[in-house]
Amino acid sequence: MSPQDFTQRFCDRLRTRMSDAETTSDEPLSVEVKLPDDTVLQCSLGNIFASHEDGQDADEAIEAFLDAIEEALAAQSKPPEADCIIPTVRSTGYLEAISLEGKDRPLHHPLAGDLWVVYAFDLPSFVQGVMPADCERLGLSEAEIRKIALENLPGHVEEPELHWMDAGGMITAGGYHEASLLLVDELWEELAKEVEGDLIACVPARDTLVFTSTAIDGGITRTLDAAITIVETGDHVNSSTLLRRTKSGWEVYEAATERALIEAIHEAIRLLMAGETEPARAKLAGVTDRDLAAELIHDVADEAMTEQEDAATVVRLCEAALELSPSDPDLRQALETLRSEAGSPDADN
Repeated sequence: MSPQDFTQRFCDRLRTRMSDAETTSDEPLSVEVKLPDDTVLQCSLGNIFASHEDGQDADEAIEAFLDAIEEALAAQSKPPEADCIIPTVRSTGYLEAISLEGKDRPLHHPLAGDLWVVYAFDLPSFVQGVMPADCERLGLSEAEIRKIALENLPGHVEEPELHWMDAGGMITAGGYHEASLLLVDELWEELAKEVEGDLIACVPARDTLVFTSTAIDGGITRTLDAAITIVETGDHVNSSTLLRRTKSGWEVYEAATERALIEAIHEAIRLLMAGETEPARAKLAGVTDRDLAAELIHDVADEAMTEQEDAATVVRLCEAALELSPSDPDLRQALETLRSEAGSPDADN
């Protein structure tokens, strides 16, 4: 589905539900809606289009978006109450984007690094920032808003579930406010009892919370790899900043060496995907952990094969991985299998 087709489908559905509305679209995925009372809405469709570009479930996504619009309009006539205020965790980029749109920033305060606690009304179909005017309307100070938001949070997420992996784990709680779980002290106090070393966490997206420990072999690099990948390719992204749990809360965990390593591997992968083999080899020549690089490139090759990428791209990735780890029999077998499935000529030994 093209951006133009998606935009037209959105406009058609909106006019069906709001027959008195006028829609204008000067560019794909951007729609201005004017209502009979002269209210003007600016609708950006980029995020929902990116998640439904193949057309699958597009109508359901559009209907959900329209539900949110109608709910927002209803909220204007009946402002939300304090019982639905929650703390969200957002990046500096999120706040800067609000300012670039010429809008006021919602109530917020720093968490650590480029992460902020941003307060919002969590309504059934969308979240709406808590503004200073809301504090005045509700008769609450900023300190009281913070306290109420933390008290409300458990009622707005599902029971947190821990999913353990070799290099750490992930915490899920319904698929929307996982990043906010950074603020639940009891969760981290209990988790600290189960691991050695310092707890390290990251919220690369609003619905993604990953963690590891300084005592887990490869935990930092694997967590960074996952976080950077999500920030580069995911939806509703936050930050790849790592946080260390301390007695006083969260602080930035720099991991400069590990970050440089992962970024170099990711750049080499991008070059390989683009067919620039020699620059990729030059980049990989400076990588200190060749086995890790081979594993990550092999992972991308497997994913590319699953997504039916160009056969030459898949083989190129596997060849690069094998150059890094030539004694790995599993990797060599994987390359031979991929070549066979891709219809590529046999490898030179």
